[in-house]
Amino acid sequence: MRKELYILVSFLAMCSAAHAQLQLPTNIQTPNASDLGKYGQVPVSNYTGTADISVPLYQTSVRGCDLNIALTYDTSGLLLNTLPSWTGHNWTLHAGGVITRCTQNFDDEYRWPRQLYESNPGLRPVRCYFQDPLTLEKCRRVAFSTYYERYLSTRDENNSPLYDNAPDIFTFNFMGKSGRFFLGNDGRWRVESDDDLEVIYDFRDSVNNLTSPFISTYPNPITYDQRQPKVISGFRIRDSRGYVYKFGYSENAIEYSTNLMRSGDREQLESWHANAWYLTSVSDKFGNELYTFSYERGKFVAQFYYSYEYSRTMLKSESGSLNIPGSYGADPSQDEFNYISDLSSPVYLTKIHTAKGCDIKFASADSELDPYTAYDKMAFVQLSSIAKRNQAHYDFEPFYYLQDKLFAQYQYKTDKDKGVYPLARCRLRKLTMVTIDQSVTHSSTPGIGYRFYYSYDNRMHLDSIQIQNGYFHFTNHAGMISSYKFYYDNMQLLPKGYCSSAIDHWGYYNGTNSTACKDAVEYYRKRNPDPETCKYGMLSRIVYPTRGSTTIKYEPNQFSSYRMFNRNMVRDTAGVAYGGGLRIKRISNYADADGRELLDSKSYDYNIPGTTKSSGCLYNLPRYLWRKWKVAGTNGSAEFWMTTFRSTSIIPLSNSFGAHIGYSYVKETSADGSSRLSRYINVSDEKDEEPVATTDTPYDGPNFTYSERNFLKGRLLSETVYSPKGEKLKSVSHQYRAGGPGQDFTYTSNLRGRTLVLPGAVIGRGDQSLLYVGYASGSIYKLFYGRTLPQSTADTVYYDGRTVAQKNEYSYKCMEIYNNEFYNHIFSVNLLASTGTTSSDGLHKRLTKYEYYSDRESNPALDCLYHRMGDYQPLSISYYDNGRLMKKDTTYFSFINNAKQYAGPVKCVERYPDGDSVELVSKIEYTKSGAISRYHRLGEPDTNIFWGYNDNYIIAWYEGYLPYRPNVPSGADIFSEDKMLPFMESLREAPLPHNVTGYVGHPLFGVADIISNNGGRTSFKYDDFCRLKSIYDCNGILIRQYGYNYKK
Repeated sequence: MRKELYILVSFLAMCSAAHAQLQLPTNIQTPNASDLGKYGQVPVSNYTGTADISVPLYQTSVRGCDLNIALTYDTSGLLLNTLPSWTGHNWTLHAGGVITRCTQNFDDEYRWPRQLYESNPGLRPVRCYFQDPLTLEKCRRVAFSTYYERYLSTRDENNSPLYDNAPDIFTFNFMGKSGRFFLGNDGRWRVESDDDLEVIYDFRDSVNNLTSPFISTYPNPITYDQRQPKVISGFRIRDSRGYVYKFGYSENAIEYSTNLMRSGDREQLESWHANAWYLTSVSDKFGNELYTFSYERGKFVAQFYYSYEYSRTMLKSESGSLNIPGSYGADPSQDEFNYISDLSSPVYLTKIHTAKGCDIKFASADSELDPYTAYDKMAFVQLSSIAKRNQAHYDFEPFYYLQDKLFAQYQYKTDKDKGVYPLARCRLRKLTMVTIDQSVTHSSTPGIGYRFYYSYDNRMHLDSIQIQNGYFHFTNHAGMISSYKFYYDNMQLLPKGYCSSAIDHWGYYNGTNSTACKDAVEYYRKRNPDPETCKYGMLSRIVYPTRGSTTIKYEPNQFSSYRMFNRNMVRDTAGVAYGGGLRIKRISNYADADGRELLDSKSYDYNIPGTTKSSGCLYNLPRYLWRKWKVAGTNGSAEFWMTTFRSTSIIPLSNSFGAHIGYSYVKETSADGSSRLSRYINVSDEKDEEPVATTDTPYDGPNFTYSERNFLKGRLLSETVYSPKGEKLKSVSHQYRAGGPGQDFTYTSNLRGRTLVLPGAVIGRGDQSLLYVGYASGSIYKLFYGRTLPQSTADTVYYDGRTVAQKNEYSYKCMEIYNNEFYNHIFSVNLLASTGTTSSDGLHKRLTKYEYYSDRESNPALDCLYHRMGDYQPLSISYYDNGRLMKKDTTYFSFINNAKQYAGPVKCVERYPDGDSVELVSKIEYTKSGAISRYHRLGEPDTNIFWGYNDNYIIAWYEGYLPYRPNVPSGADIFSEDKMLPFMESLREAPLPHNVTGYVGHPLFGVADIISNNGGRTSFKYDDFCRLKSIYDCNGILIRQYGYNYKK
C-alpha cells in the first residue's frame, strides 16, 4: 500500500509539472481583502543578525513582472558620519532599482583631457580600462613578470602607471535581484549573482554608450578642450525570462560627483564622474514596455569624511640606509584639514508609470537639515584656504559650482552670502508623499496616498507615515485612514555633526573622540566599540495602522574568532570581543500600541550550541599602523621601506561578498518554547587565494591583496526545528555546487607608484643634481564571479519515533549564448539540467531531465528565442521513475503572427516509451504584442482569450467553438460596464455549446465585475482607500463584507 501511494503521489507531481515550460494564461482570481497594515511579519537574516523590517506601500504585476514598492529599515546600526537618505537614517525606499560604481584606479571609460598632458610634457595619458581590458590577459600568456617590466619601463615622471588594469565593480539592486558585475580581461561582462543575468553594454561603442555629464564643460575658458570627459550613458540587464531592465540613458537618471576642493573657476582637469544609474524602464521579451521611471535632479550635496594618511620612507642604497625627509600625507599632530570632500549631484524618483494605467508619484521637498549643522567645523575661511592648496593658481574663486549663477537650478536658494557660506547652497531632500492613482479613466474613484513626517532632534529620522485616500490632493489630513508611528532609542544623545571622530572601527558611535592620540595604540583603543552607545538612534518600536505594535531589542555584535591578515588562518579571541554594529536580540509583537497584550515573540542566541562562546567570526581585525614594509624600487639597486599610519583601517574590514561579521550558529526561540537551529557557512569555512604576483614582501605589505573566495559565505548549511519540549521535528541540510563560481575569474591589479625627488648625493652620487627615485607597490589578483547553485538538499521528518527522509539533487548545464540583440556579444548562463529525488530507503527514485536548444541545430525560431529574445526555455522535459522513462514532454516553437521578429510555443506534445504520443496543448495563437489569444487543451474545447488596453487585461474568457472574433472595446472602454456589456452580449450569441466569462476591471484595484455565461454578474465593491469592501451576487444580494479596524 505504501509503495502504491508513493507511485500515485509521484505521478500527480509529474502531471502538475507537465507544462512547466509552457505558461498558459490562467483565469482571473477574485480579489482578496487588503492586507495594508499587516504587522508581526519581521523575518531575520540570522547569519548577520539583522531583521528585515519593511513597510509595504504598493505592489502590482504587469505581464508576469512584479513590482513591489516598500520602505525597509537597516537594523545593523546607525553609521554616524553617513548622511541620511531622503527617508531618514537607515530607511530605504525600494521602488525600482539602481546600479552603483566602485571605481578601481580610474573610471573604466575615463579619457584624460588634452590639457593634462599637453601642458605637462612629463605626463602621459593613462589608457583607460575600456581602451585595453586585455593587458593582464596578454601578460598572463607569457609571464606576469612581463607586466611589471612593462609597468616599470612605461611610466611617467611621477611613476604613475600608463595602463588602468583594474576593472570597476558595478553593484546592482533592483526588483528582487542583486549582485555585481565587471568587464573581464576577455572583453566580456562577468556577473556575480544568484540569478542568471546578462549585462548589455558595448564598451567599444563610444558614440551610443557614452554621454557628456550634466555639466558638460570646464569652467576655465582657456583650456585646450572645454568639454569634460564623457561618461557611461547607462546599462541594460536582461534576466533569463527575457525581461530587459534599462538603467540611465537619461540625463536625470544619472548621479554625478566631483572633488569639492578642486571645483574652482580656473579648474581644467577635475571633472564630473558618473557613479550611479537608476532604473528607467522595464520591457518584456516581445519589446513591450511594462514600467517607466522618471527622475529629477536635486540640489548639490557636499559630503566630508574624516580621513588622513601619513607615511615615512626609508631608502636603502649603495650609500647605506637613510630616512627620506620628504614624507607625504597629513600629519595628525599638526592642525591640518584631515578631510576628504565630495560634491554630488543626486537625482530623485518622481513617477512610475505602469502599462496597466497606474501612476505612482513621489513628491519631495528640501530637507530642514542645514549643511552647517551637519558640518559645523567647515568654516569658509578654512575651506577656501584648503581649496587653494589643491590648485596650481591662487587667484581663483573656489567652489565654482556652488557660487556661479549658471548653476542656480542646482543650488539651494538662501539669503546667506555665497562668498561666506558656500555650503549653504547645498541641501538634501526628503520624501514627503507617495500617491497611487490611475491615469486611464476620468473616474472619481480616489487613489491612496502616504505622507511622510520627520523629526530632526540631532538626526533626521522618519517619525510617521500617514495613510490617506484620494482626498490627499486637498489637505494634509483630509481622508486620513491611520498611520504608522516609529520610535527610536536615545536619538537625542547622538552628535549633530557628520564629521565626528567618536566612532568605532566600523563607523558606529562609541562616544570617544579619537583625534587627539599620542600613538597608534591609543588610537586603536579609542576606536573600540561601546556596547551601549552603538544602540543610540535605533528603531525600537513600530505602531501599525491597526494599532498593533512590534518592539525590537538589540545587542552588540560579538565574535570569538577572527581571520588574520594571512586569510588562511583563523585565531580565537581571549574573551568576549565586540565586533561593531548590532544584532537582533528579540522581536515581540503586541495586539495593542502600548505593548501590554503579547501575541508572540522570537529571541535569538548566537552562541555555539552547548556553550557560552559566540559563533561569530570577524572578517578582519582593523590595522592602522604598518611598520617598515618593503616595496620595489624602480631605479636598480635601491630598496624602499615604508611606515604608514592611516585614520581608516589599512586592510579591509569586510569583503565584497557581505558583512564584516557572520554567525555560524543561530537559535531562534518562540514564545511557546519551540525553536529553530540554523548552521551557516562562515568566513572561516573558505580560504581566500594569495595574489598571482606582487611587489610587496609576501604577507608583509598592505598591498599584498588576496583574491576573495567567500561567495558561499552566509549560505544555509542546515536547519533543525524543535518542539517546545525539545523534541526534534524536522531538519534540512544543503550542499552547494563544488567549485562553481570559484572556477571563473578575471585578473585585476592594484599596482601603484610614487616618485621622490632627491639630491643625487643622497643615493651615492657626488653631485647635487636632482634625481627622480620611484617605487611601486601592489599585486595582481583574481576577481571571482558566477552563480552559487544548490547541489543537493536532504529533508528529514521525525514523528512517533520514526524517520522519513528525502534527498533532492540538482545538476546544471553551462551554455555559452551568442546574442545579437543590441550588439553582438557572448555570455554564459547556468541552466537546470536535472532534478532528482530519492527516498530514505533508496527504493524510490525520481529524475527529471531538461533539454535545451543547441547551436548545432538549425531552427530559426529557436535562434530568435535564445539569441534575440533572451528566453532560455527548456525544449523538452523527461520524467523517470526508478530509472524507467515514464514520459517526455516536448514544446515546439515557431515565429508568431507570421513575422520573424518574435517566437513562441505553438504546441506541447507528450510521448510515451511505447511510441504513443498526444498533443497536450495545440493551436496556440498570439496577439500582436505576444499575448496568447487562443489554444486547445487535450479533451477540452478551444479556449479564446480576449485582451484589452494594449493586451494588459483579460476582459473575456470564451471556451468553445467561435466562428468569428468580435471587436474588443478599445482603450479605457474596458473599464466601463456600459461598453463591456454589448461586447459580452455578442460573445453569448455565438453558436452553442460554449462558456463565456467577462471581466470589468479597474487600474488600481483589479476586478470590479465578473459576468458569467448567462449574464449573471458578481460585483466587487471597494472603499475610498481601494480596499475590498463587499461582494454582491447577480441579484444584488450581499455575499461577503469586509471591515477594517484601523484607528486614526
